[in-house]
Amino acid sequence: MSLFGIFKKKGTPFVPKGFYAVRVKDKIQLTPDSVQLVFDIPTALGSKFQFISGQYINIATKIDGKEIRRSYSICSGTNEDLAVGIKKVKNGVFSTFAVDTLAVGDSIWVSEPMGNFQWKENAQKIVAFCAGSGITPIFSIAKKVQETAQEMELFYGNKTVSSTMFYNEIKAFSNVKSNFYFSQEKVENTFEGRLSSAILETNPNLLNADSFYLCGPQEMVENIKQTLLEKGVSKDKIFFELFEVKTEPTIEIKSTVAGNSVVTVICDQEETTFEMNAKSSVLQKALDNDVDAPYSCRGGICSTCKCKILEGTAEMRSNQTLTDGEIAEGYILSCQAYPTSEKLIVSYDA
Repeated sequence: MSLFGIFKKKGTPFVPKGFYAVRVKDKIQLTPDSVQLVFDIPTALGSKFQFISGQYINIATKIDGKEIRRSYSICSGTNEDLAVGIKKVKNGVFSTFAVDTLAVGDSIWVSEPMGNFQWKENAQKIVAFCAGSGITPIFSIAKKVQETAQEMELFYGNKTVSSTMFYNEIKAFSNVKSNFYFSQEKVENTFEGRLSSAILETNPNLLNADSFYLCGPQEMVENIKQTLLEKGVSKDKIFFELFEVKTEPTIEIKSTVAGNSVVTVICDQEETTFEMNAKSSVLQKALDNDVDAPYSCRGGICSTCKCKILEGTAEMRSNQTLTDGEIAEGYILSCQAYPTSEKLIVSYDA
């Protein structure tokens, strides 16, 4: 057994904040370029790894001497061993490593589950749209639906059957009505083409659902989300998760501070103070000052780097995960946040 990734700060080995060394219990080939990693969570850590279907974990390691952190949605049911589905992507450093190199018996750093993309117990009818590996959190939610009196209608897009993760398992669900869309293959009893908001035009009865889950490429998610809103679906019924963001944020950070801001970061009950301007994010400056701040995607997609403003103000260039309620309470994504006041105090412990 080997542990991938020994992290060091100023030459001293340390455990990444919020991570635990966990053994790979099983590795299942799902498609030619995707796998399911099943983790062996020690009994002593069982309570820390309880999750709500739809949430994700972060994985950390070192590859060729470079620290790598990635977020992956949990695909297992809540009564099963913790597992994630990983699809190899072009130039994907960790996804290639996970599919081709990581082996059963290896140990890797894994974080506790987190995220706001969650199964809702009070939703009788659920509608879900996903494409590619966007199925992973919805697959976990579908397993929860199987345990309840809920119903789900699933619209799932891929190129071909052979590239479809969990294809046969989904077809076997009794509480899930599955609609498969294939853009590069004609298959009996399935649809040809890509997922789009046109589905809502031809199936207006879908708008009566209690919850909508959208997961996958940014363009698809935003297109369907906007159509749902235009057709009168309440914002609090729509839940979405982006696996990638292709458009750069366009929000311009406006600060009235003439010089640098004095920023204090609280992490693990330790305070670190430094000066910064709006050219670097709060997260980046914290890491530059040896703060073991939590993070993963650095793109505003996950919420791993969430912290709370205790004093001062800051603005985010992008936010794909924080709710309106969290923002009202003072939470920010530090990877996207820049100070707009002379003094800023934020806490990762809050």
